[in-house]
Amino acid sequence: MVDAKTALLEEIAKELKDTCKIIKHTFYKDDGSVLLSNMNQENKDRMGKLVKFFSREMQVNNYFEQDSANVHLILYKVAQSVFLVVISESSTEVVTNNIMDVFKKYAKRLDLLYHEAPNTFKKITRYIVISQALAVGPEPVGIYPDDIPQEIRMKVSMKSMLLLTNEKEGAIRGIPATIPFIEYRSMGVIYLFDVPNTEARGGAYDSCISILVDESYRPAIYENMYAIESACLEASELIKNGKSGKEFKDIIDFLLGKLDNIDLRKVSGRKSTEIESIMKEQAKRISRELQR
Repeated sequence: MVDAKTALLEEIAKELKDTCKIIKHTFYKDDGSVLLSNMNQENKDRMGKLVKFFSREMQVNNYFEQDSANVHLILYKVAQSVFLVVISESSTEVVTNNIMDVFKKYAKRLDLLYHEAPNTFKKITRYIVISQALAVGPEPVGIYPDDIPQEIRMKVSMKSMLLLTNEKEGAIRGIPATIPFIEYRSMGVIYLFDVPNTEARGGAYDSCISILVDESYRPAIYENMYAIESACLEASELIKNGKSGKEFKDIIDFLLGKLDNIDLRKVSGRKSTEIESIMKEQAKRISRELQR
């Protein structure tokens, strides 16, 4: 018996097949897992990796296209957690117009069936980058997820450390700060610390933990800042000591475990005046960032 989720995807696939020349199609969850497909395994896996990355960058009802001869490949975000990849002989315009009709007709139902509200801080975390100012400058030494493109990991690393070592930003080592990463539609929690090393200039490496969160969940950062600070402090101590034998990948796993333990479903039942003041200050900083 076909469940409601699969039945809806099959209905959409049939509707598209009837309106445009779809050769192959695959529906993906935003984590890259396959929901429904008639592609071969190799192509499903290849596109799944692309979906996993673009899920963090694309807005709903946006698409990515790749043309080859008379065949068009289109990746379309039809709902908050559902992507559709089609290979078609019809023009991109014809296909996207038809998928837009699908979006208008089915997006709400897809969201109800497939979009799971995040229940832990880990689920709203887009990137984690651990950086150190080595001989050649700021360098990412630990990342999450593993497939962050080199350009993005370098930008996060450099922006985090450069902003926080700028005196006018008022950064203090050992105290988390927040800065916007507008290009990634994210808010970053930045934790700066020193790692003692006799070979480093000044006897220590400037180091930083950057945790980027979907900007739409910004209030969750302020509500859980103490827990985030505690996680960063513990992770920085593991890095400083070095005696634990933990590699940076292990530190990332440690942080993810801590973030996964931060429950987003709890309700405080009170007005948080300290969070209100933090948010006002961050609004000023975001305004300054936008004006640059």
